[in-house]
Amino acid sequence: MASDFNVRPVNAGDEQPKTFAEAMTAGREQLDLISSAPKTVARLTEELKTAKDAAQKEDLQKQLDDAKQQAQESPALAMKYFHLALELADDETPIADMNLAQYYL
Repeated sequence: MASDFNVRPVNAGDEQPKTFAEAMTAGREQLDLISSAPKTVARLTEELKTAKDAAQKEDLQKQLDDAKQQAQESPALAMKYFHLALELADDETPIADMNLAQYYL
C-alpha cells in the first residue's frame, strides 16, 4: 500500500522507517511541518522584503523556496508514513496505536 505513494523521503538520503513506531514518528514529524509551514513561509517572506544584502536575499529566497516545497510535500509524506505504519503493524502493535494511524489518514 505505501509503495503506491511515489514520494521521496524528506531527505533523499533518509532511510525508510522499518518499524511501526518509526513510521508513526515520521508521520507525526510531517504533521508538525504541515502546521508550522505557513508561519515559516510568512516569516521568510517578510524577512526577504526587508533584506538589504544580495547574498542575504539569495539565502532567504532559497530558504523560502525550500519551505514552500516542504509545505507541498509534507501532506503526501505524512500519508505515506501512516500507510507504512499500518503495513508494518504486527500482532504486538496495540490496537489503539493502529487506530491512531488510521485517524491521521
